[in-house]
Amino acid sequence: MAQPNKSTETRLSIKNEDYGKWLHEVIAILKLKNVTLAGFSLGGLVILKALEFKDENVKEVFLTAPAYLVNGNPLKALLKVFIPMKRYIKSQKIKYVERFLNELFTERDEFAIQFLSKVFLHFKMDFTPVPVIKTQAAKPIKTPITIIAAKNDLMFPSEKMIKRAKKIFPSLKNTTLLLEQSKHVQSRSDNKKIVEIIKK
Repeated sequence: MAQPNKSTETRLSIKNEDYGKWLHEVIAILKLKNVTLAGFSLGGLVILKALEFKDENVKEVFLTAPAYLVNGNPLKALLKVFIPMKRYIKSQKIKYVERFLNELFTERDEFAIQFLSKVFLHFKMDFTPVPVIKTQAAKPIKTPITIIAAKNDLMFPSEKMIKRAKKIFPSLKNTTLLLEQSKHVQSRSDNKKIVEIIKK
């Protein structure tokens, strides 16, 4: 399945508050207090859903190229990512995996190529558009938010993301960062920068 899941048998909806409730359940079961959360892509959606559901017991969040804030051009995503994906599933030619990963990954990742070339043959791709958080749901959030955006992100464009985040999140921190050379999936060096930001 193409998103974080409660378990292999239970698929939560990205359209309602299920993911937010689930994450708070996990935090409660683990008896954690004032947690710091960090999420990438759809992990960002899960964290924002949690803040939207209940803005408590979370000290701070760090969101890297997060879903749920803005979406990119659907035609570009179709041509550069989803069509090559479908072609790979039909033909099993590795060049199609390399083609769409080149659009998403900042640097070539041999493990991702080998892993995803196996995975894509055994699951059905969900092409449902990712929803975006409503302004009225974002405004009450008090938890400090740091956003790390990728300048060349095809899925969730950085400039559009930062502009909207500044508009809708009163708790957005000034440490919001733009990774100038990054596509949706960051390079190793950019990941190290992100770790340092979280550790501060």
